[in-house]
Amino acid sequence: MRRLVTFGEAMIRLTTPVGVPLETTTWFAAPVGGAELNVAIAARRQGMETVWVSTLPASPLGDLIARHAAANGVATVLRRPEEGRVGLYFLEQSVPPRPSRIVYDRTDSAFAKWPEPAADWKELLDEDTCLVVSGITPALGSAPREATEAAIDTAGSVGAMVALDVNYRSSLWSVEEAFAWLGSVADRADILSASAQDLRRLGLEGSEEELYRGAVERFGLRAAIGSTKESSGRNIRFRLFAATAEDRATSEMEAEVLDPVGAGDAMFGTFLATFERLPLAESVELAAGAMVTAYGLFGDALVADPWDAEQRGGVKR
Repeated sequence: MRRLVTFGEAMIRLTTPVGVPLETTTWFAAPVGGAELNVAIAARRQGMETVWVSTLPASPLGDLIARHAAANGVATVLRRPEEGRVGLYFLEQSVPPRPSRIVYDRTDSAFAKWPEPAADWKELLDEDTCLVVSGITPALGSAPREATEAAIDTAGSVGAMVALDVNYRSSLWSVEEAFAWLGSVADRADILSASAQDLRRLGLEGSEEELYRGAVERFGLRAAIGSTKESSGRNIRFRLFAATAEDRATSEMEAEVLDPVGAGDAMFGTFLATFERLPLAESVELAAGAMVTAYGLFGDALVADPWDAEQRGGVKR
């Protein structure tokens, strides 16, 4: 696999200062957010060629997002309609134990209305590519759902791999609707990123390690990966699980959380870029390091090289 092709929406994330509620804030920081673009950025950090496919209006905010992708080395295939809006989401950053809060404002965005790519999927996918899709895009409406299914269909017809990130968002669709759709496409995926709870909702049972082994067997996957997490104040301890038909690997790490968003995307992009060229245990360690790094970076994207487990404090010189 030489290239990732990711498909989905990116938005402007309007972020309050820590401890300031949305209802009272007077200013926002405005990084770019979007799971599929985040995955592409993380994979590019590992040297993989990446392409992000999406729709952005021909507007200053659309240009801001396009520049963010380019600045991080991600090629783009974009439909640029003259009308339409960029989706927004708001992040209210809170001090634990009070949870942070996300509020979406993405209804009728340009992507939701015109999700079809500016090029034919057969021009974008071949046997040396991996299509990356998530459970976010089909939740945005019938047109994004149909476009996702068309991309998966084409990937199957040309021999491209499919990487599916469950990425369930309860504010976008119900558990029943989401996992009915995910269950209908999971056996067409080659690589699955899902939490243990996600796998149980897909009908699997057992311990965490058994769930990931079971997912590989149930859906005929090349690999399944995901994590469990426990928070204590501003720290998070997570355990990453991965399985293939022949191998298993885990990694457990702890990080202080500066920004709670994007760590899973950093993990998945790093894993996709490395799992074919490295032993599974090494790929999982790199993916876990990407999560540690992402938790310590402001914004959604992995804009620094992943932390190495051998780097134990001090100053990198």
